[in-house]
Amino acid sequence: APGFVFVCNHSTEAECLNRRLFAAPHGAFKDIERGVARTTKIFLMNVDSRSLLGPFYGAKPPAKNIVKEAFKGRFPAQVLLTNSKPDPNVLTMDSKRLSWKPRIGPLTSEQMAEIRVLYEEQRPAPPPMAKRAGRRPKASCPMWCSAT
Repeated sequence: APGFVFVCNHSTEAECLNRRLFAAPHGAFKDIERGVARTTKIFLMNVDSRSLLGPFYGAKPPAKNIVKEAFKGRFPAQVLLTNSKPDPNVLTMDSKRLSWKPRIGPLTSEQMAEIRVLYEEQRPAPPPMAKRAGRRPKASCPMWCSAT
């Protein structure tokens, strides 16, 4: 899959990021195992704030209970991340605008395209100084979101 979403809430987001570990219930393990490879763009959706953080990348293949005590043992299907911070792109999503409901699972190329659109819509315009100095403004979308 070109992308994969893990879901958290306000009470689990900090643990996900501090441990560099995304996790899900046992029943989601097969989907995670099939959908997360080293090149998969992994996102964390906070269902309370409706923010999407990412992309992250897995350091190793998904496994069960990488950190058994994490999340009080409630989420044994786990992926250890290579990075504890995403690209500096935090997207606030309006789930009414998406064709998919935020849930644990793989993202299709079409869903990745929707993430790109949301990112481009909220990206600030380049500073006026860059235009005056004759410098070319940076691309509107970072490299990660242009490849699906």
